[in-house]
Amino acid sequence: MAVASKSNGSAWLLTASLLAAICAFLWPQLEDAVIMVQAGRNSTVSKCPLGYQGALPANHPAIPEQAMAPSAPSVTSSTTQIARPQYVFINGNIWTADPEAPWASGIAIDVATGVIMAVASTSDSSECTARSSRLVVNDSSVTATAAAHGSGCGSTTSTKQLLAAANIEGTTVVDLQGAFVMPGIVDPHVHLIPGGLLLAGVQLRGSHSKQEMQRRLAAGAVKLSTTGVASGSELAHAWLMGGGWSEEDWGTEMPDASWIDEATGNIPTFLTRMDNHMALVNTAALKIAGLLGGNNSSVDETSNAGCDRSLIDRDFVTGQPNGLLRECAMEYVRQHIPPPSPQQRKVALDAAGAYFLSRGVTAVGDMGWGCFGVANSSWVDLEQVYDVAAAEGAMPVRVSAYVTLHSWRRLAHRVQTMGDRHHQSGRLVWGNLKEFADGSLGSSTAFMWEPYLTEKQPISSSDSGLAVVTPGLAISSSTMCSSTKTSCSGAHGNSSSDIASRSANTKVTHGTRVIETAELEAMIAGAHKAGLQVAIHAIGDRALDEVLDIFNRVGNCKPGKPCINHRIEHVQHISNASAAARLASLGLIAVPNPQHLLTDKFMLLTKLGASRAGAGKAFAFKTLQDSKVVMGFSSDWPVVEVLPMHSVFAAVYRAEPPVETATAAKAMGTRLSAIHAVVAAHNLATQLQKIDTIQAQETKAATVHMSATRSVTAPEAYVPEERMQLEDVLLRHTSVAAKVIRMEDWVGTLAAGMKGDFIILDRSPFQGLTGKGEGGFGAGMPQVVKTYMDGVCVYGC
Repeated sequence: MAVASKSNGSAWLLTASLLAAICAFLWPQLEDAVIMVQAGRNSTVSKCPLGYQGALPANHPAIPEQAMAPSAPSVTSSTTQIARPQYVFINGNIWTADPEAPWASGIAIDVATGVIMAVASTSDSSECTARSSRLVVNDSSVTATAAAHGSGCGSTTSTKQLLAAANIEGTTVVDLQGAFVMPGIVDPHVHLIPGGLLLAGVQLRGSHSKQEMQRRLAAGAVKLSTTGVASGSELAHAWLMGGGWSEEDWGTEMPDASWIDEATGNIPTFLTRMDNHMALVNTAALKIAGLLGGNNSSVDETSNAGCDRSLIDRDFVTGQPNGLLRECAMEYVRQHIPPPSPQQRKVALDAAGAYFLSRGVTAVGDMGWGCFGVANSSWVDLEQVYDVAAAEGAMPVRVSAYVTLHSWRRLAHRVQTMGDRHHQSGRLVWGNLKEFADGSLGSSTAFMWEPYLTEKQPISSSDSGLAVVTPGLAISSSTMCSSTKTSCSGAHGNSSSDIASRSANTKVTHGTRVIETAELEAMIAGAHKAGLQVAIHAIGDRALDEVLDIFNRVGNCKPGKPCINHRIEHVQHISNASAAARLASLGLIAVPNPQHLLTDKFMLLTKLGASRAGAGKAFAFKTLQDSKVVMGFSSDWPVVEVLPMHSVFAAVYRAEPPVETATAAKAMGTRLSAIHAVVAAHNLATQLQKIDTIQAQETKAATVHMSATRSVTAPEAYVPEERMQLEDVLLRHTSVAAKVIRMEDWVGTLAAGMKGDFIILDRSPFQGLTGKGEGGFGAGMPQVVKTYMDGVCVYGC
């Protein structure tokens, strides 16, 4: 028996040795045939390339990391085919955003999971030459020819291996015909459901005169009074909602209630400025809120206690509210507007989702309601809309949901109770919080070290003690400039004499601190300890510095302290280069908005002066990049239209795209918004089913309109020192942006193990790129032709 046992042991050792030798010998050949097979490229469980499914014994010879075959779909080693049905896309000019393999000619996506199983990489984009814009699906002759000759884009063994799956039942092969493909855009800062609801309101963006605004409002009032939404007795409770206006569209004159009273009559009206930090309301709305009259004694303060009354703009002659409400003052009126039901919110989600997909955006960070509505609304969206939609498989785009920072304990309890921070579909993430530190530049509420140069407000009887500066919330005029700076006046070119020379009947403003620093710090510290991501809105240079001080005291990314990817939103104005360096050293993510440069550049000089509007101070993208700050670019929709390629262009050229191109794209956006407005207002399921067809027609029309303007000459740049290179900007709209919203394990790159979310453009933005990586857009502004999620076409199909 002892001899037999010894013999069996020797046989076992011999067998194990042979298996190890076979692994070492065959793997180099197998590696080229089986490329980066699905899921789990981050897996820590080593697997034998021959298919052994268990963890390897402790004494097993080490296998190089690049040779690991991740778990999931089975691999048939005899044919080197992946045995599951796939969506196989070949002959493409694919930019992957994956630094290890940035260019590819094809990808294979698992039908069942939507996960990328393989990528056919190429050395660069020049290996692919577009032959036509026609996409060929399951054409046997194309498949056979490509398999024999390696296809027209990247003749590699990898491409042939992708086509090996063509014979698997259920596999679909798509010949991209040289089309440019890139990952779906990730927009890390939007207001999804509030924006979806606004699609059903009066669209005031682009109103170039007082008369145009009145015309649109009058049409909206007629529609409201004649539709089923508000008929009969219900009309008395209906509000006319809208937004997108900006005084920059018609000049510089600020509107007031008298502009809109005639058009809206007795229908209470609430119209947000394009930045949503200010609202214009009519006289009917002011009366409902109790804001008209001597002492405003009928104002309901219960849900707006502590809001600074100076944020209510007043008429210079009468001293009465003139219809403009800034920041928290909007709540005096908004608290009287009936909140949307969960069903209305779901319709808004669907409308907003269709809108984003038409722009090539497949994942967003939903920053909630903020200045769009009451704080609890973000929880209603999460629990009654997103949770339900995710469970039903009805999330139109991927959403990373943010709720108010005040509710961090509630969110920590949700995370602890649910044991996870994402839905298994990868379409919903939670565990994130949002708060405001200040306002916006356009509304002159961004909190600055130095006063605004042009902003003056009349002093009312409720503004005692505020003759020098407009305070932030709960900040007296005597303490306004006594923080880390010794003096606010004069430090950046605004002398004390300049301020003293202003009218005695007005006060200048530094903007608004919307929350006490101590309160903000306490909440950030609690959320940080609970391991929750915090996003803080900070546009003004002083707001940014104060938020950086808070994170420094909290200890993020310091030795011995946890490093959480907390965010600072906008980072539009910085006091100096040291602020950028602090952002990097504290491990904070900046989320700027290139399109805001296009809307704000006209007011920068007049509001701030040359120094604060210059290089290293305003929209300082290159300064932030050079300081090693992690940045994810966003739109802040519905503050601006969702036009990702305009955003890319703005960061590359620091200027607007050519007029003809921009006009066509914006016209398309206006028409699509009208379509969505009908859908959202009437909840027409049939319209939702038809929307993709209509959008495809609009896209085609816009593309034809732009065919004569395909070349781009370098436009005049605003502060050209802050320009960035094209690929760096694209990464911050894709892979880096995915990290910002904590979805980097699913989206942002086209690589094995990632979700198959990508877009097809009608031309490549890389055309016209110099050898130094500068320029781009040589063939004109790209337009989205098709959008895919999980390998399935969801727009332009």
